[in-house]
Amino acid sequence: MVADKETERDELEAQLETAMDGLRRTVVRLLQGSEVHPHLVVLALARVTGEVGVSTALASEQDPEELLGDLADAMR
Repeated sequence: MVADKETERDELEAQLETAMDGLRRTVVRLLQGSEVHPHLVVLALARVTGEVGVSTALASEQDPEELLGDLADAMR
């Protein structure tokens, strides 16, 4: 059972890293293209994170405020 949980955790961490890499590439492209002011890129990323967090909470029948609180804690 412990090996199964470790395998699942490794798989989830790999998926997380894949998602983070894709987001990083997109943000770097926006920053390097100088099409958008860097502060606006960060603001947009934060706003989208909140929107996706709320959508995820609602889809999984969680309290959106609790999930957003968890997101805020993760950013500290």
